[in-house]
Amino acid sequence: MTLPNPRLDPRLVTSVLGSDAALLGVGTFGDTWKAGGRAVKILCGAPADPRRVEREVEALQRVNHENVVRLYGLTHLAFGDRTYPALEFEYIAGGDMAERIGKQEWPTETEAGSLLTALLTGLHELHESGTIHRDLKPANVGLRNGDWRKPVILDLGLSKQVDAATLTVYPGFLGTPPYMAPEQLRSQPAQKASDLFAVGVMVHQVLRREHPFYEDGKVYDFDAMLRAVESGSRALPAETPEGLRRVLDRLLSVQAHRRGSTRSNLRILEQA
Repeated sequence: MTLPNPRLDPRLVTSVLGSDAALLGVGTFGDTWKAGGRAVKILCGAPADPRRVEREVEALQRVNHENVVRLYGLTHLAFGDRTYPALEFEYIAGGDMAERIGKQEWPTETEAGSLLTALLTGLHELHESGTIHRDLKPANVGLRNGDWRKPVILDLGLSKQVDAATLTVYPGFLGTPPYMAPEQLRSQPAQKASDLFAVGVMVHQVLRREHPFYEDGKVYDFDAMLRAVESGSRALPAETPEGLRRVLDRLLSVQAHRRGSTRSNLRILEQA
């Protein structure tokens, strides 16, 4: 997979992070580099309020769970005459879901069930911290040691605390369209249920081996995407277990309140 060009001159980055620094990804808010066994997200993209960044770091540092990437802290790095805030994360070896999907390497039915349970468990911890992710997608789900049963929610740089002061800071359209919930496609603020929808899309996709709503290679505007979602998802394989099927049906509901919570969906999986 070819990565977009980083915003900062790689020579500047390696002079600061070390000669072994390697680009991992380029996102809305910044570029992420691997350096010294850690992932460093340099917030050199869209402007960020320093007070908000500090507030998010405090919230995310309270999350300590194997299915959520560990945030070590916030630092500030000088590149030439500019200084940028940077988040230091645990580096997850093993690639991500997007890489495996791109290679047509799919989980077994049992692995997909474990994937869903682990993602919901990690998401529960994230939501309990008062944070929503807002941009869950295959590229933001690492697979620890390449194991489908051990997903790790990555790229918390788009996360935000759920409080009245920040609800209007972010436009509703931030996210990745193929994994955006209907409310996000309508440019409404994302909510916890929006994260649940994204989880449902990803797990349905690896079970069905195609996107639940959209055709490969077809161009959609937001209105067409919304119509596709409202028309319902493609059928799951006939052998999909009933508990897994029931949870995915809930997660892909157009109405946010019908998706339930992380806890209620985990309960269904446990009882299946």
